[in-house]
Amino acid sequence: EAAAADLRWSIHLIETVFDPQTVILCGSAPEALVKRLIAAIGPLLPSIAERRGRMLPRLQPGMADPWSVALGAAAGPISRAFDPRFAAILKDSL
Repeated sequence: EAAAADLRWSIHLIETVFDPQTVILCGSAPEALVKRLIAAIGPLLPSIAERRGRMLPRLQPGMADPWSVALGAAAGPISRAFDPRFAAILKDSL
């Protein structure tokens, strides 16, 4: 219950600061624990993310796997390696 209360406040802060489409809870915890934690968190605190016409839930489970943290950490460098550098593409040639 204490973990759920702390996460409830954390989600509220994330929504207030970043205004995301959704918050995804993932990590190395077993999937059953993640689902149980999400069930215990509700109801979420009122925030700016609570608006009509939402297409996604405010909180949803993500990947629950021991490697999920490593995959998330690897996503940034991989993305940067394959993103085109538009400054180089759009540079005027002399």
